[in-house]
Amino acid sequence: MERNDKDFKRWSAYYPSITRTKIFDRFSQGQESQGAGLGLAIVDEIMSLHEGTVELVHNDPVSFNLTLKR
Repeated sequence: MERNDKDFKRWSAYYPSITRTKIFDRFSQGQESQGAGLGLAIVDEIMSLHEGTVELVHNDPVSFNLTLKR
């Protein structure tokens, strides 16, 4: 089984360390967010359904690592 890793950076957001533990929870929002707080929860659920993972790698800039089965 091969894995396919992809890195995604989001330059416009900052997540304080207290938020990082809840970043994939529904309705969790970053500082000065105008969103509903559902995006990362949905990404996390979809990745899980496909036996993949998503993790916050760093915070400045915000960077996520998505890993899927190939």
